[in-house]
Amino acid sequence: MKYELKPLTQPDREAILRDMAPFLEQSSMLATLSHEDAMPQARAIDQERHSYLLGLSPITRLDSSADYYCFFLEKRPYVFFTENMFSDTLFQEAGEDATPLPAHVKEAILEAFRVYGRFGRPDGFSPIFLGQ
Repeated sequence: MKYELKPLTQPDREAILRDMAPFLEQSSMLATLSHEDAMPQARAIDQERHSYLLGLSPITRLDSSADYYCFFLEKRPYVFFTENMFSDTLFQEAGEDATPLPAHVKEAILEAFRVYGRFGRPDGFSPIFLGQ
């Protein structure tokens, strides 16, 4: 996999919403992507595999100091969050179909985070998975 940090264009935003459409009712965090101001400025994307990582905007987490992320792989979104903005521990959002992550998904997420960082710029953020 080869992730690159790319700015989001309007067509990218529309494509992300199409990708997420079947899942919006399953996750309140994903549903916030439909708000005009909730989409981030950039994402880490592997264009060959149509896989990407993006942070969810602060507008989506007004009641929390946690950071939220959406990772899309194999036509499926995964939502993750940290305990707070200083934590490196990453938790998977519990949902109806939340199951332990397969090793290849964890590897892809870590690779995407190496490019995306914590806030959409490479900064050495290397999350620890816990609480799935």
